[in-house]
Amino acid sequence: MTYHAKYLASGHEAEIGNPNFAWSDFHDARNYLYVTKNPTIVRAVNAVFNADWQNRHAPAWTHRDLVLSPGTSVHQIIQVIDQPGPIAIEDEEIGPYAPTLDAIAEKGRLARVIMPANINTQDRQDALFLEAHGVQVRLLPVKPIYLHAKLVLGNSLAYIGSENLTQTSLEVNREVGLLLNGSDIPKLQAQFNRDWARARNYD
Repeated sequence: MTYHAKYLASGHEAEIGNPNFAWSDFHDARNYLYVTKNPTIVRAVNAVFNADWQNRHAPAWTHRDLVLSPGTSVHQIIQVIDQPGPIAIEDEEIGPYAPTLDAIAEKGRLARVIMPANINTQDRQDALFLEAHGVQVRLLPVKPIYLHAKLVLGNSLAYIGSENLTQTSLEVNREVGLLLNGSDIPKLQAQFNRDWARARNYD
């Protein structure tokens, strides 16, 4: 198992999101990081760390409180994609992975997707697949801010975490994310819209 999770936890606070612990990720890249003192989340993050430290399976209950890979993350992220209304996605990699790609494609024009401008051949093929189903796809220039984000966002529910929308990330790696709602949604929507305005149409 590759350890791709990005989180930090103490006994009373946790940070979960996209950035690696590198200077560039906090200064030159688009990332989302959620800081919480919610005791349920803090307890779950610590339980995952302790299980991984001891090379054991994470407790089953942690999958209820976190978006945890391998495990239940596919279902949870598709739940965000499938919510009524428009969705917005920022992701460094989007496939090839049929469950999430098909769910995005089914949204058609209601889906907006931003990826970095230097995507590889496979991601270009996946972008063409999405566009063929009406999805709006744009590429964000790699400078001055590189798109390293992993965000799926709707009107009532959002996901942020370490999971890219790839099979390896969702089924193989250790990854950690969160589902968010309430007052966090407008803040995420505002940042996505700023990035959307800077991104260019996919050709």
